[in-house]
Amino acid sequence: MELYLTVLSCAGIAGCALWLIVFLRKKPRKSTVFCVFLALAAFTANAAIQLHTLSAAGGAAAVSSSSQQKTQSSGTPYQADLIGGYYTPGIDFPAGSYSITVLRGSGSIYCTDPSSGGKKYEVTAGKTSLPKTIELPIGEVLSVSGVKIHLESSSTEPGELSGRENSATKEVTLSPGSYVAGKDFSEGIYNVVALRGKGLVASDSIASGIRSELDAAGADYQKEFNNLILDEATRLTVTGVSVKLVPSK
Repeated sequence: MELYLTVLSCAGIAGCALWLIVFLRKKPRKSTVFCVFLALAAFTANAAIQLHTLSAAGGAAAVSSSSQQKTQSSGTPYQADLIGGYYTPGIDFPAGSYSITVLRGSGSIYCTDPSSGGKKYEVTAGKTSLPKTIELPIGEVLSVSGVKIHLESSSTEPGELSGRENSATKEVTLSPGSYVAGKDFSEGIYNVVALRGKGLVASDSIASGIRSELDAAGADYQKEFNNLILDEATRLTVTGVSVKLVPSK
């Protein structure tokens, strides 16, 4: 649009100049020449004003767009309560800097995947002091065992939560016994929910396994454990409690 006005203005000025030359050759009155000169000046001034207005509008739009992008890139507050399980920033909650409060129980918190040698905190509700803030960026894993915690951040990193890729699609009910993923049920990622009784649920996976007491009543222990990875050939042992494996989302 700005280029169009520029070309139009130049063409108009050239046309008017040519017409003025032809007109002057006919030796018109001085008053007529003066009127033509004023008309040409008015046309040129109007074109200049239009170009200036368009440039100012474009600049304002650019500033508005920049301001909008800045607003969209800023983080938002977030808080949630988490029970035992494995949680991934960017999937289960936004990445960011969090304060963590232990609400119930006694157990441990890993602030990154245990297999990478991350920091581990042994915690007890009402007795343990954690760092004021803990960084939980994309690509790490928050492991919670034996406790219920509260996560809170005043400004998380921008971006939408992505879905969890999971090959497991069907729920499975298991009574006390020993089971192998890929043989007795599909391998995948599961929430383990106690249905009846209370007892120990344990897997032979070291990096992302489980060894937790679950209670169907939720009285003495937690009722479920979230996002347990059960790869092919992983053995899961259930003692004293019946559980349901629910594919994690």
